[in-house]
Amino acid sequence: MFDELTNGVLMPVPDITFAQWNQALVGILDEEDRNQGLKQLIGALEALVRVSATTFIVFPQGERPFVPYHTLRPHEDPAVQIDPYLNGSYLLDPYYRTAMDQGSSGVYTLKDVAPHGFKQSEFYQQYYGRTGYSDEACFMIHEGDQCLYILSLGRTLEEPRFKSADKEMLEAVYPFVARELHRWHQQEMESSPNQMLHSHLERALENFGTSLLTQRECDVVHLMLRGHSSKSAALRLQISLDTVKHHRKNIYTKLDIASQIELFHLFMNALSNASPGDPPDPLEAYLSPAR
Repeated sequence: MFDELTNGVLMPVPDITFAQWNQALVGILDEEDRNQGLKQLIGALEALVRVSATTFIVFPQGERPFVPYHTLRPHEDPAVQIDPYLNGSYLLDPYYRTAMDQGSSGVYTLKDVAPHGFKQSEFYQQYYGRTGYSDEACFMIHEGDQCLYILSLGRTLEEPRFKSADKEMLEAVYPFVARELHRWHQQEMESSPNQMLHSHLERALENFGTSLLTQRECDVVHLMLRGHSSKSAALRLQISLDTVKHHRKNIYTKLDIASQIELFHLFMNALSNASPGDPPDPLEAYLSPAR
């Protein structure tokens, strides 16, 4: 049996919801236009677990990510919600990092992928705190080594967080979702030109700060940007908490900043100005007097 959110309270709804899901599958399978099939699939998922917004993001290997479909809330602006993400901040997304760094596929909620201290990060504030979202469940699907799909289902502060029953429901339909996104990808790639290469953004993240910082300071910077607390960074790097704090102090001094928020914006500004022909460290070109 499924639950329905009514005035902030979960209320039981009849099992016919499952019948409606099965009926939706028939329509999806019969749809020849895969873009229409994608819309039907997302609509069925939104009804299945009751969410406020959905975003489908495609990360082609070595190319710029793009969003084929989204259902934002009425007051939201894609220029605020989506464009900055696609322009580089996706590199700090814990879902993206989990999928790329660990090769993970499946259904994940925010608590599954967020590092310790993530809620204090500027990334969290930008995409959760200031936008009113409290939780997110994502399908993470690898299309071989060619592409990564992330299908995000978001809930607001007024809605309950995803529970184990919600995750189990999404995991049960994961094989069908993966199959349909594969079918969409096949049709899309036949009709769409290649995107502009954006692999230099990954290299920009890897090299960020290397012209000014030591290797260990760069390691700390990368973890800070991804939302790790000092304690979490110490555990990851197998160094003491005091050593991390010492590195952070040196980082702030060398970069002429005073907070993790300023570090995030410095990274995003340097990334937005980076070009493939620039030096490996995007800061080197960004801080150059010629700019």
